[in-house]
Amino acid sequence: MFALTESAADAIRRLSETPTADGVRISTSPASTDGSETGLQIQLVAQPEAQDAVVEAEGARLYLEPEAADTLEDKVLDADIDGDSIQFAIFQQPAGGQQAENGPQPAA
Repeated sequence: MFALTESAADAIRRLSETPTADGVRISTSPASTDGSETGLQIQLVAQPEAQDAVVEAEGARLYLEPEAADTLEDKVLDADIDGDSIQFAIFQQPAGGQQAENGPQPAA
């Protein structure tokens, strides 16, 4: 199951503190010019699309497009916050639900 780290939840809350944004949406997008590879994009949104999966953790709202939700099913979203700069990263969850000793820890 997709998970957020505490840092990712904090980053999403910070980004969503604008009057026009209720959360962050992850959707698929072409990652190559010929459309043969799929990438992910993240954007601030006022509300989810009708088919989006809604993930809430520690006051953060994340909306996942169905194809993105399938891609991220066994992943963890992490964030590195440095002042006004936020970088997101996606990691594979350890097999068997075990937490990696030095890896990102999902938010409660």
